[in-house]
Amino acid sequence: ALQRNQVGWDWFGLNTKNGASITLFKLRNAEGANDFISGSFYHPDLGYTYLSADDISIKESAFWQSPKTKVQYPSLWELSIRSKNFSATIKPRIPDQEIVDEGSAIKAYWEGAVASEDE
Repeated sequence: ALQRNQVGWDWFGLNTKNGASITLFKLRNAEGANDFISGSFYHPDLGYTYLSADDISIKESAFWQSPKTKVQYPSLWELSIRSKNFSATIKPRIPDQEIVDEGSAIKAYWEGAVASEDE
């Protein structure tokens, strides 16, 4: 549930070429800043590591506007995990992956497949 000053969230699940799995979650406020960010990092040789906000940097660098709802969603993310010396550019596989459900408490959101150069 979003707080009154929060306008959206970004969630990522990535599997990398070297066998690592990354899961990240962040909440965005109305000013575009991160309100909350957390995640985990898994590698078969290293096990699980929980990531704090100090480890993670996610910056939106492009946006896509829905022709249906006129809502603007992030469409290019620059991801960095300092403690793992990891960085990636993440982009949607196709731009229009908006889900619209008038019967839901959240009328529309974007959820879909993404790609990175590290896949």
